Amino acid sequence: KTKHAMRRYHQTPYGKLRAAFNEGKARVLNGKTDRHIPKEEFMKMWNTKLCGICGLEMADRSKSIAHIIPVARGGSNEMSNLQMAHLSCNQRKNSKLV
Repeated sequence: KTKHAMRRYHQTPYGKLRAAFNEGKARVLNGKTDRHIPKEEFMKMWNTKLCGICGLEMADRSKSIAHIIPVARGGSNEMSNLQMAHLSCNQRKNSKLV
């Protein structure tokens, strides 16, 4: 991809969400504590193969962390309320309960 195409991609909502997820993942993997997820628990969750929303297999590049009960609906950032999901499923879910 060209620099211009990548710059446009990173300005889209999908690109911004992917960048934020990648930054958080890098912090955890580099041993810097993330606000909510210890490295060991993150790695266990990251190794999940199936999307928590649609149940289909996920490639690493399409993974994101999703809240089971959205924060907007009173959910927490505790591990028990987090799951791996396709980024597209997570975006579609938004603040709905599934």
